Amino acid sequence: MRGAQIVSNDGIRLIVDRDQLKDDAIIRALLFDRHERTEAALVKYCLRPGDRVLELGSGVGFITMLCARICGAANVVTLEGNPTMHALLVRNLAMNRYAVDARQSVVSLDGGPVTFHLSESLVSSSMLDRGDAAAETVPSTSFRDLLAEIEPTVVIMDIEGSEIDLLGTCPMPSVRAIGVETHPQIVGEDAIAAMDRRLAALGFQVDERFPTASKRCLYVREPRKN
Repeated sequence: MRGAQIVSNDGIRLIVDRDQLKDDAIIRALLFDRHERTEAALVKYCLRPGDRVLELGSGVGFITMLCARICGAANVVTLEGNPTMHALLVRNLAMNRYAVDARQSVVSLDGGPVTFHLSESLVSSSMLDRGDAAAETVPSTSFRDLLAEIEPTVVIMDIEGSEIDLLGTCPMPSVRAIGVETHPQIVGEDAIAAMDRRLAALGFQVDERFPTASKRCLYVREPRKN
């Protein structure tokens, strides 16, 4: 693989393939052990052994494998919409010997065909049109069906703005916590505020004790007890 090497972030080995990733900021973060530090802190703070995790937007699999380390690989289901990124995810999981259920699919509320925008930068593909990606019609997996099948206790989500179409739009009876990277620069602050209100109506509130960056939020049904 031209331009590829293996690095270790928090004891997890990851393939850094410059030809595939094509995003200098992500490549530098991986090379210098800065990749998804805030998300990693959220996972370590929130997850408990035995939690069932549904992750949407696997990326290279770093957060996926942190979840598997804490909860057990059998308790983690992850979905990645970009087929090239999914192939890299599967290689990273195999290299670290985590037998996670890793599915290649876009996720929508009710399933069915959707428009997916495949960006040249693997980390920026999205169901939202950001003006810099080729559009394709692809099948999707229903978020409602995933919640019913997996009965997750924790949902982790980084799906480039599509969180506003999923979170708070249907009951999530098994879920006690949601870790999400929001994208106000893509969807606008009003859309994030509307999502917050829907989640509040379902009993979720932001855990203010998690020292988070502005775009990474942890929503909980009950404040974590120390």
